[in-house]
Amino acid sequence: MQSQVAHQIERTSLEDEISTEATFDADELSPAELRQYRARNERMVVVPQIGADGNATGLYTVYSQSGKKYLVDDMGDEKCSCKDMKHRSPDGGCKHVRRVRLLIRETALPAAGEPVEPFFDSDLSEVTSSPR
Repeated sequence: MQSQVAHQIERTSLEDEISTEATFDADELSPAELRQYRARNERMVVVPQIGADGNATGLYTVYSQSGKKYLVDDMGDEKCSCKDMKHRSPDGGCKHVRRVRLLIRETALPAAGEPVEPFFDSDLSEVTSSPR
């Protein structure tokens, strides 16, 4: 059920961006611009970890388009378990960190310390309207 909830979060918040195809020459983008484009347009599912108090912990599991799973820590210094963060530590974060931040900013994902319940209906199977 948790992956179904995560998929609904993904689909609800990024429906327009995922279905919109942009045409550009990737060689013309800086590495930061390319990471931002990928963060917004690649298919990823983000699942917040929930503390005993019902609030988001600031840790998020990101399932990438390639089928790999990464752990993103959005508390203070954003961290991710991916190779990009490990080897390059890019300014602004990897595409996984950027996706988590995009979803939080677009109010489709609870930020650390925010209650998770307002983002879902009572059985946690469907995304409800944004609490912010």
